[in-house]
Amino acid sequence: MGRWIQKREFVKIVPRSGNFAGNATNREDVIILSTQSKAQSETLLDNLVLFGIKLLVWIGYLFTPLLTISFMIRGLDPQFYIVEHVLTKYRLISFLARRMPLRYALLLKVGLLVGRFCAMTAALYEAERVMAFMSSAVYIVTNAANTIVGDIRKMNRQRIQAGLFHSH
Repeated sequence: MGRWIQKREFVKIVPRSGNFAGNATNREDVIILSTQSKAQSETLLDNLVLFGIKLLVWIGYLFTPLLTISFMIRGLDPQFYIVEHVLTKYRLISFLARRMPLRYALLLKVGLLVGRFCAMTAALYEAERVMAFMSSAVYIVTNAANTIVGDIRKMNRQRIQAGLFHSH
């Protein structure tokens, strides 16, 4: 028998008497066992870091097309050089590319521009996804290390208080 107390905490109610068949109606008659420890509870810093990561991801996804246009204007997209190399080196591809848009050079240039824009935007989105994954992984590893260090300190403090800690 369990129930949800808060948004992420699952608790199990166990009667103090050990009788699981009886219904405990008084709050003092039960022990509440939580699956979330105090070391794992959310703090203001955790919420701020999570909000910052979400904000950076949304800003990145919203402004990536503008960044792509900026890269294309400055000539920093490698697709331009690749397409120009292919069109000058391989005459058959150049011939077929000119014949596909019904001999309209402007339509070919617009098609190549849209293709370069989509390829560059997809590459930037993937780079942002990798950066978001890596920053989240660093945050998770740091939080786990902090939790482990806190648990070790708590265990050592309990052992010292109990007199079980001896130096040799």
